[in-house]
Amino acid sequence: MSVSSIRMKLKTMTLLSSMLRGLPWSTSVDEIIKFFSDCTVKDGKNGVHMTMSREGRPSGEAYVEMETEEDIERACKKDRDHMGQRYIE
Repeated sequence: MSVSSIRMKLKTMTLLSSMLRGLPWSTSVDEIIKFFSDCTVKDGKNGVHMTMSREGRPSGEAYVEMETEEDIERACKKDRDHMGQRYIE
C-alpha cells in the first residue's frame, strides 16, 4: 500500500489509530498484531496498514487502528519496546 493511499484511508479512519516507526523491513502484519497482544486491533489484520516506499519496499512504518481509547493508551506504553533487535516508536 502506498503512502498516498494510506493517507486517503486515514482521512476516513477514526482517531483511534497508532503510528509505528522503526519496524524491521521484514515485519509482517501477524508480528504487529502479536506486538499489540494486550490491545484490541480493530478488524484484526485489516486494522494494520503498513506503508511502502516509492520503490514499493516496506518503509518501516505502519498505522494500526485500535478499538478503544484504552487500547490506544496501552499501545502508547509500548513506545521504545523492542521488536527483534529494533525499538519501535
